[in-house]
Amino acid sequence: MWFQVMAAANGFHNGRGHATFGPGQLRAMLLTADRSTGEISEPAPATVSRAIKVCIERGLLGAASQSSCLVVPGHAISGGIGLAACKVHDRTRATSRKQAVSD
Repeated sequence: MWFQVMAAANGFHNGRGHATFGPGQLRAMLLTADRSTGEISEPAPATVSRAIKVCIERGLLGAASQSSCLVVPGHAISGGIGLAACKVHDRTRATSRKQAVSD
């Protein structure tokens, strides 16, 4: 599954290396089929989190990656659509800055 996660990041990242996904959108892209029954299902959220962690450990994704935004490392970015700011990580940074100022 880690390979599918990496492929999603590389296939959908913008020019800044961020591939953002709505709630459940990444899981829906990672469907699996039961070999005996043919039943198709989405992976559990914990399974997706583990796959993202494997990608981070192997240097395939940036440490800030999560199911709502996969971050492609700078050395691996080639192309990408637009340079829009990341709604997930920019919101996190803004919250951190507000907390630092109020402390």
